[in-house]
Amino acid sequence: MKDKISILIHTPGGKEPKIISFKIKYIKYFSVLVLIFFSLSFFSYLLNVFFVQKYFWLKEKEKKIKTVTNLNRKYKEDLNKLRDNLIKLENYLIERGVIKKDKDALGGLSRLKAEELSDEEYLSFLISQSEKLFNQ
Repeated sequence: MKDKISILIHTPGGKEPKIISFKIKYIKYFSVLVLIFFSLSFFSYLLNVFFVQKYFWLKEKEKKIKTVTNLNRKYKEDLNKLRDNLIKLENYLIERGVIKKDKDALGGLSRLKAEELSDEEYLSFLISQSEKLFNQ
């Protein structure tokens, strides 16, 4: 069995033909290296696609978190404005003698208690206090 592969290249103009010969084991080594190269190239392509998708997904998630954070901050500012306006209204009505100072009034003990509540509980507390003020 031959251990070489020879390629005969015919040259025009009456020159001698060129002979290129390769050992079979070198061709096998080269084919294995080419296979490894293309396999690694394919896997690196897949990893790049995965990381690019992950990058865009994280960017989108970061944008959503910023939006929710901004809305949360805005709602807290609005709640604080509402509380301050209700306290001003309550103090004004107390000064005019329309209502009596209550121990559960917004400016009293309940103000300290209300800040410790969660946002939903605090909002319901403010709504109940405003209804209480307008119903007196």
